[in-house]
Amino acid sequence: MTYILANGGKATVEVIGNRENSRGNGLEVPGKFVVKGQYHSTEKGHSLIKDYCRRNPCKFDQQG
Repeated sequence: MTYILANGGKATVEVIGNRENSRGNGLEVPGKFVVKGQYHSTEKGHSLIKDYCRRNPCKFDQQG
């Protein structure tokens, strides 16, 4: 998300679940993110997020 925001993108999040600490790494709040911005920054940011989720267990669903 930092890459997207730093390159002029905007993001909103809708909380969709209860907070939890399932992995013991701190507070986790499930959310649905909506990202808007120039294609080059949002596409690169999307790629970075997917790479992160491949290395770290997290839920990542792409819609639209």
